[in-house]
Amino acid sequence: MDNTLVYSDEAHIFAYNEALGKVGLKKKNKVFLKKLFGMPHHQIAKILLSKADSKKTKRFLDEHHKIFMHKTHKYVKAIPGIKKTLLKLRKNYDIAVLSNCSRETILKTLKSAKISPKIFKILIGSDQVKNSKPYPDEIIKAEKLEHHKPEFMVGDSVYDVIAGKKAKVKTIAVLTGNYPRNLLKKYHPNFIINSVNYLPKMLKKIN
Repeated sequence: MDNTLVYSDEAHIFAYNEALGKVGLKKKNKVFLKKLFGMPHHQIAKILLSKADSKKTKRFLDEHHKIFMHKTHKYVKAIPGIKKTLLKLRKNYDIAVLSNCSRETILKTLKSAKISPKIFKILIGSDQVKNSKPYPDEIIKAEKLEHHKPEFMVGDSVYDVIAGKKAKVKTIAVLTGNYPRNLLKKYHPNFIINSVNYLPKMLKKIN
């Protein structure tokens, strides 16, 4: 979802930095934070808080969630052209959103980007599985709900590619996030495209 369907870096940067202040730590610069995006939130917290105990970590994550939900979600923007693309894709595919955010955050993010959740057959957040990406749990859950194997995993981060490969699903990396082509190539996705907007044409060509 993040940086694949929507641009949400600003929303999360402000939320993380405000949350750091709430637990008595200094803000981090944007470049540093962007390099962490795509990881599970608990892993990001571990890096930002270093040797913090579980109580402080939980408070930090709760603060980030609260700040995003009530304040910084307004900075989320849909990737230009994405709504039209999703409607095209829906004619031939069931689309699922699999995110390292919670289901509640998924719904808030889509609402802020003015993307209807009804476009998607399935929405799975990190709070609905044991392990989020790069583990394949979300893909496996989607497979069980759909009763057939997914054809493609699409995402902007190396964690999406790793999860797809672990689930034995073809992977499509997009360049709308913080992971450059040369880094994504090291993880051997099946395809790399500039954005999700190129998907309908690419899938038509493949089929």
